[in-house]
Amino acid sequence: MYIVHRRDRLRASAIIQQRALANPKIEVIWNKVVEEIEGGDNADNGGMELDVIALCCDYAEGSADEIASDYSIDLSDCDDDEKEDAVREYLENHTSIVGETSTGFVYAKF
Repeated sequence: MYIVHRRDRLRASAIIQQRALANPKIEVIWNKVVEEIEGGDNADNGGMELDVIALCCDYAEGSADEIASDYSIDLSDCDDDEKEDAVREYLENHTSIVGETSTGFVYAKF
């Protein structure tokens, strides 16, 4: 089984984390988000077998200023609200926004 997690650590209780990470049948894929799931289920000897392909990508998290710096977005004439709008527009046109935090954006890196 694979656990695809968008961060570099789990937030579950310590005992749950230890059990999951120690289980040889579980592999954690860190710092990724699932972009698409393809596949379905097939009957197999009265049971069910699930064949699924998940397409994952890296993600990044940063403030509007950090993202503007990383991608050379000119924000010199923008106030704070305009900076966020300009960065949001850039990300929407060039990648996928996974979410927004109180300090910035989480976005897919392709």
